Amino acid sequence: MRESTLQDAPPTMASLPSWPEEGPRRSLLTEARFAQALYKEGFEFVQELQFLRSIGTDGWMERRLYALYRKSTDIETFLDDHGAPANQTFFMTRELIAGARWLSLACSCLVHLRSRLKAYPQANLEWAQARLPDHLQVAIDCFGSYLVKCAEGISEEWVRLGLPWPENAQSSVASHAAPKLILPANRLPEADERAEAGQQASLPAARLVGRVLRLLNIWAPLRGVGTGTHEERQSFMENFCSEATARDFESRVHNLQSEYDSNIRGSAEEKEHADLLRLRGGISQCLHLLEAVTALTHLYERHQVHQRHPATRRVLARIVDWEEYLRITIECCILPAFFSLSHAEDVVAGLLKILTVQSFRDFEIPDGVSLHARPLSLIVGIVHHFGLPVEIEIHGKRASAASMMSMLILCGSHLDAKSVRFHGDAAVLTDLEDLFEARLGEDGLEAFPPRLKYLIR
Repeated sequence: MRESTLQDAPPTMASLPSWPEEGPRRSLLTEARFAQALYKEGFEFVQELQFLRSIGTDGWMERRLYALYRKSTDIETFLDDHGAPANQTFFMTRELIAGARWLSLACSCLVHLRSRLKAYPQANLEWAQARLPDHLQVAIDCFGSYLVKCAEGISEEWVRLGLPWPENAQSSVASHAAPKLILPANRLPEADERAEAGQQASLPAARLVGRVLRLLNIWAPLRGVGTGTHEERQSFMENFCSEATARDFESRVHNLQSEYDSNIRGSAEEKEHADLLRLRGGISQCLHLLEAVTALTHLYERHQVHQRHPATRRVLARIVDWEEYLRITIECCILPAFFSLSHAEDVVAGLLKILTVQSFRDFEIPDGVSLHARPLSLIVGIVHHFGLPVEIEIHGKRASAASMMSMLILCGSHLDAKSVRFHGDAAVLTDLEDLFEARLGEDGLEAFPPRLKYLIR
């Protein structure tokens, strides 16, 4: 072993290089220099904005509005990254761009639905052809006018900053002709293999229908809620349509549409049951309206509910009549979204009768087992797995077996019950029978039969 030398010894604190007395600091941009950077960064944005200003809302197309949304998102992020919200010179520009961002997203969803309305099979023709187009046009005209006013405000700010505003109305989006409307009669024939590869059983379609019914039940409190005055509309938004709620319902309906397209489109059930396509049309109408609602709710909450700084409130208050904004949001977007799906209730009821085998079974509660929270949660797990409506009955009283709270109340008021009855599809009842035979999991989940393993994943 060689002798260690000084070079082999670990470095000491004294031998390490010293840090510089002052590290690099972030330099402040001059407003003039930032204005030039903003002009370069926002060139395509103002081109797109000017193009939309130059044409009426009847000429707006979804792809152009969505392009404006994407570009306004980028330019708002650019402004935020450089401290514009706290800068007196650029603060107004930033707030106007934020308004244009969310209004363009809402308008893109509404315009898209307007262009696709005739292509969707309808659950309620009178609603979809006579009333919904009017709601859409009122909403597009209202929020489109606010978007144009935001554009005018941005133009004034652009000039105030000494930046050139484009005189000609050119769009940075490729100027292709609008795509022709795709009507059901113009659909390309589907390959035979695709139909053969579809689901052989009707369970996916039945699950979808059951989930639509569950969503409608969640929405039931909306029926009859007063929205006639501004105070009632403010209360409605606070209690029934916060931004978080809007995003939640948009996600739920988007999942319904995705589930349909993944599991039902092209299947034998779709060809056999035309009402499935009508239900799909109602789901799509609802989704596009809720996408607009989410954007509109975000803008409303940001500027009117959570925004405390009076200067920020004043920016859009010069452009947006918030009383009208709330009225159109509720009357022409939120409630039509609800009606688009609720008008399919008769379709849903008819499909459930066709796609499910409704029955009931009585189960004895095993000795030493009570219907407390743990076994009831397993029952809920089975019902949610199938997504079909199931009811539990004890001594003539019924409750939804998909609701933990409803079952706890029912079972808690009948502690002496020795048996229960379940009403629902035969497939769900079969799994419930296996659960009761496994003593509702009280002897351990490892005793479950293979078909119930989804409960312990």
